[in-house]
Amino acid sequence: MTEREIDSDRRHRPDDGLVDTERCASCGREIDPSDWHPVATQYTSDDEFQILAFCGPECREDWTEE
Repeated sequence: MTEREIDSDRRHRPDDGLVDTERCASCGREIDPSDWHPVATQYTSDDEFQILAFCGPECREDWTEE
């Protein structure tokens, strides 16, 4: 497996902290990761890249305003 394939594989595993697509980052509601939903990115306090998912545009806007 190449380094690129390993990185690609990690992006699709929500349990490793890189992607949290099972709950809305704003309200905590469960969301279906197979459906389209708004996302945002940020770096954690450990300088790790993180993708956050939201159940809808309103929650994405609320998170941005925090």
